[in-house]
Amino acid sequence: MLRQYILTRFNLRLWKRNKFLLPVSDTKWLEQRFQLFETYCLPSIMAQSQQNFRWIVLFDSETPQIYKDRIKALREKCPQLSPIWVQPHSSWDFARIFMEVVRYDLELLAKKEIYPTKVATTYLDNDDALAKDYLHRVAEESLKIEQRSVITFHYGIQYFEGMKLANRIFYPNNHFQTLVEPINEQQRPITIYMLGSHAGIYKIKPDKALIHEVKTPDRPAWVEVVHQKNIGNDVRPTFDTKLMTKPTLLKELSDVDAPLTKHPHLKFCTLFALRFPFEYVRHMLVRVFESQIARLMRIPQEREKA
Repeated sequence: MLRQYILTRFNLRLWKRNKFLLPVSDTKWLEQRFQLFETYCLPSIMAQSQQNFRWIVLFDSETPQIYKDRIKALREKCPQLSPIWVQPHSSWDFARIFMEVVRYDLELLAKKEIYPTKVATTYLDNDDALAKDYLHRVAEESLKIEQRSVITFHYGIQYFEGMKLANRIFYPNNHFQTLVEPINEQQRPITIYMLGSHAGIYKIKPDKALIHEVKTPDRPAWVEVVHQKNIGNDVRPTFDTKLMTKPTLLKELSDVDAPLTKHPHLKFCTLFALRFPFEYVRHMLVRVFESQIARLMRIPQEREKA
């Protein structure tokens, strides 16, 4: 039996500014974040063909009450959504918090005499989306897995909100990975976040986790949404990029109501092409940024060893 979890950070106190050096976590940012969440992320989760899962979302405990009420209303629409309130000083302990919540959930299941043999935890940002069959595909792939493994679906969609353009891209170390873990009395789940940054999955030692690759270019598994309030995401230069032109692509793939532009080729060859030189430089800076995140994510594990 497989128990599935989606793990999402919402507005934890992790950084102060986005890629354009604009402040995050203020009221204006929070309103825009909820709009993105409700437009892209939430519909794709509600539309999952496999509905037996729990969606653990970490929120800042000092979130204004008006947004706490909004979260309560969202739970009525999506009962799998489980908000967890995190104190500001514990924000960088999110990996440990996810692990503890999953372990506690398994303890509650055990009291009901429900004993999963495998646990799957999926990394999902609050402004992105999953294909409607993502969790179903994870369940299928988990049948092939006998030891702790990271499932990475190499192909997904990168959607540029401002231009209404979409590319199918090749992105092996993407931020939509799932960790599948066989569990028993001796081996408890650690969850995907305890492995560190998604950017470094191919540096993980085999004794810690194997890499289970799924390469299906004709079947994208996720949608990365690029917008003005991203912390770090933007166009990803790759030789395996395909411009998508079907206007109803996102609705069919993820139940996201965001039609594509009527003139994709014109925009792609003009406005879009200008972003590539900028991105080569920015990606160099992001690597430094991600290395710092990876270091901070290791701190809870180092404390545990101590």
